[in-house]
Amino acid sequence: MNVWLINLFDSMSRDAARVGRVVALAQAFCDAGHTVIWWTSDWDHAHKRKRDPKSFEGHAWNVEVIPTLPYHRNTSLRRVRSHARFARDWLKQARAGIQNKTLNTPDLVLVNLPPPSVGAAVAELKAEFGFFMVVDIRDAWPENFSQLLPFNQKWNERIGAWLFAPLKRSARKAYRAADAITAVSQDYLDVVETYKPIKMLASQGGNSAQRIEPCGSGIAQHRALSIEHPTSVFYIGCPEDRLEVKPAAHAERPSDAFRMVYVGSMSTSYDLLTLVDALDDPQLSGRSVELHFAGDGDAVPALRRRAEQVGQSSSTIHFHGLLGLVDLRGLLERCHLGLNAVKPGSRIAMPNKIGDYFAAGLPVLHSVASGELAGLIQKHDMGALYPAGDASALAGVITECLDAPEHLAKQSINVRKFAEDHLDRRVIYPRMVATAERWRAEEE
Repeated sequence: MNVWLINLFDSMSRDAARVGRVVALAQAFCDAGHTVIWWTSDWDHAHKRKRDPKSFEGHAWNVEVIPTLPYHRNTSLRRVRSHARFARDWLKQARAGIQNKTLNTPDLVLVNLPPPSVGAAVAELKAEFGFFMVVDIRDAWPENFSQLLPFNQKWNERIGAWLFAPLKRSARKAYRAADAITAVSQDYLDVVETYKPIKMLASQGGNSAQRIEPCGSGIAQHRALSIEHPTSVFYIGCPEDRLEVKPAAHAERPSDAFRMVYVGSMSTSYDLLTLVDALDDPQLSGRSVELHFAGDGDAVPALRRRAEQVGQSSSTIHFHGLLGLVDLRGLLERCHLGLNAVKPGSRIAMPNKIGDYFAAGLPVLHSVASGELAGLIQKHDMGALYPAGDASALAGVITECLDAPEHLAKQSINVRKFAEDHLDRRVIYPRMVATAERWRAEEE
């Protein structure tokens, strides 16, 4: 097949801190004998700079690069404009390429959402040329934007419904046009169900974790709805190099301090101030606890100010910025807990950092009491939950971990086993390709 993958964010650079989902997927399609074009942006979302053209070279797949309007804040109107312009220019370039026969009409197009505007553009192209379209959901846009508004949850949802209506229309257009939908978490497929009239059919063939981990299990059948989609969950997974080497046992990690780490985006979408405030809680007074941030984003200046306000020194809270592969692995090996700090009402589910933590044997403190990840943590004893925004509760959970090193060591074994059993990319992405092949064959 001629396969097109459309993703603006994942890096192709061999120096990236992690191998992205689309890199693994593109390689899996190539290994299966397909011809692959990856459409991407020349703007590096993680580092907020132009991508090095050399990063597009030397791959098994072909690359088409769309010049993109730069933006420097993850949460900004300029970013929305940048995505909309990418969608417009991609549609124009793809249509022209097919029409003048410089590009072969794709047999299958897999588009990552977000951004919804690009998914809507793919829907337009599909209406003209009739290929098989798969939407792969990586985050819930615009649903997650409502939490950024400065009101209570009820008003955030009401105002968000009006404010983000254009994004929701784009998402609906993409979902309705799709022939199949995949996602990194069942939680995101549950979001799609709110886009009536869309009916989703539970699919076999997802990752092994989906079949034996029925958290948020099944997909409700709405008899009144008219559009049917086969669906499947494929976790992002762990890079194989991190699964080939066993992490240090919990008891063998440095004992001079108890180290916690947060990896990834540091935007205002995350509940990061609570992490800083927890270290100032009286429950942790006199305990040697360090907090490490490995990432970058809009929230960093406010975090630095808060650390100064609560009197935490640079020896207690560390801002590492974006780390490369070797440095990130070294940091994770020195830590004892991973942190997944999202705001109340957030629909962020199974992000990249979870694979990083689990592969490194780090139990996870997660700030959402429901959803797929919370269910997995509780079922397999892989960490603990705490209420978002409650620094005292978080400090209490950290204290419990400090006071129960044997239990934490057991949890470390549990998360590593889960990674080996369910997050191996060498299994996930060939299965994802095989599932897409089967779906398309059944459509013909």
